[in-house]
Amino acid sequence: MVSRVLTLDGTPVTVSLEPIFWELLQARSAREGLSADRYVERNAPTRNPAALARWVRTTCVNDLRERVERMRNRLDRRGGTAR
Repeated sequence: MVSRVLTLDGTPVTVSLEPIFWELLQARSAREGLSADRYVERNAPTRNPAALARWVRTTCVNDLRERVERMRNRLDRRGGTAR
């Protein structure tokens, strides 16, 4: 686990996550043109550190699932196989 401080609404909040989730969060927020802090600040329904960690994990996993499904659909339309 890696602990990082996110500044949410001007308040520092320490969140502990596996390194892969920090990378996925940075990629997700960058796609929206935001810093990780700003992305979490805008989208997270909570400021509780444990709940924030769960929200980040869930959000990142759901994002990956959606991206894989879009890629599969593109392959299917091209006549390729996705599985």
